[in-house]
Amino acid sequence: MSGWGGDLGGPLVLCFGVVDEADILEDFLEYHLSLGIDRFIATDVGSTDGTLDILARYERVGLLHLTRYDNPSVRAEQRDWLSAMAFRARDELGAAWCVFCDPDEFWVFPEGEARRYLAAAPAPIVVFPRYNLLPARSRVSGEVAHFREFDLLVRRPLEFFYNVHRLRDADGVESMLRDYAPDILRIVGPKVAARSDVVRTVLPGFHDVIPDEAAAVRHREPAGYVGHFQARNVAQFRNKARLVADYIAANPPEEDRASSRHWVRLAALYRAGRIDEEFARQVLSDAEIAERLKQGVVEHDGRIAARLAAIASAKRTAAD
Repeated sequence: MSGWGGDLGGPLVLCFGVVDEADILEDFLEYHLSLGIDRFIATDVGSTDGTLDILARYERVGLLHLTRYDNPSVRAEQRDWLSAMAFRARDELGAAWCVFCDPDEFWVFPEGEARRYLAAAPAPIVVFPRYNLLPARSRVSGEVAHFREFDLLVRRPLEFFYNVHRLRDADGVESMLRDYAPDILRIVGPKVAARSDVVRTVLPGFHDVIPDEAAAVRHREPAGYVGHFQARNVAQFRNKARLVADYIAANPPEEDRASSRHWVRLAALYRAGRIDEEFARQVLSDAEIAERLKQGVVEHDGRIAARLAAIASAKRTAAD
């Protein structure tokens, strides 16, 4: 089938922003290299946990271009750093396609390989749904397992929005924990990939792009998806909540914006010292999982776990 990709005609570049993702970053990079990604363009916005060391290793071998957005001169020049990454991919690397996501998000293409899919893409912009992966418990210890073992996908997520106006009430924080299903089951926005020559603006969250030509066609992918490791372990979850709380304090959003309500809620839970309870709610019991499987909200999907296991096995073999 002839598509917008053809033989691609240039490298396939993944653009991402990152802050404090050292626990998952190397898996993210190796996973996407195994899919056929050629190069990465990363913007770090203030990591302090070892993320920069990992990025530097991949930069030294020529696989990654890093911009540190906490540099004041960079911040002054690149207010729209999301779009700046796409333009660098196009102008400096000659990218055919740009794939956009965060380091806790793993693309799953219908036929397994990014290059094969994009070479036959039916449109110059493809939008993939994003689904959360449920934290899994180890059958041995009962503790939360490593994220590489997560194989339950929230394939039919629940659609609900938080009434953050309740936070003004005396029991507002309590209501944020009491009155909603676990956040891991909530619907989340999609992610986008696009031919580099059609991108005018990358929208916040990497959910879509504004093309140069308003009539540019979009394809909404029905079979592939982006798997989101939203809650991996309690330490990661605490740090994420801290970062969100700091950002919300410095950049108060409009409460009525649906896209920011979950961050407002998470920041409030963090400030109230309730973030460990919130993490515990994301780790469903066996009975809860069985019920969600029965409802079709959750389904077994081990494609990401299998690829990560294969990468780890190949590394062990190479080391031996």
